[in-house]
Amino acid sequence: MQCVCLTLLLSRGPLLLFGRFFHNLTSTLLTELGRLVSFKMTTAIFEGEEEETLTVIEVSREDLRELGLDPQRDWEFVQDLGRVYFFCEMQMEQGGLLCRLPSCCCCCAF
Repeated sequence: MQCVCLTLLLSRGPLLLFGRFFHNLTSTLLTELGRLVSFKMTTAIFEGEEEETLTVIEVSREDLRELGLDPQRDWEFVQDLGRVYFFCEMQMEQGGLLCRLPSCCCCCAF
């Protein structure tokens, strides 16, 4: 005789796996973005930058790619995450050309 909980989990297998996938994806993204923000904040402190009410963090396109994000399409999402979760203002590092082609795979060299 199977436990009711086990039967319920087995009957919702695909939904449960789907939920776990997005939970793990979100958790990984927030963890890695948190590490990036922490590193950039520490670097700013040692470089002697003055503290502002809202810390400005410069993020490169390569940083976003390493997080598995599209620098062009996910930029607004990253800015929202910075404000909501890390209480900082995200700013794109200057330099390089950002390809504006809608079909671009964002593999352009910057």
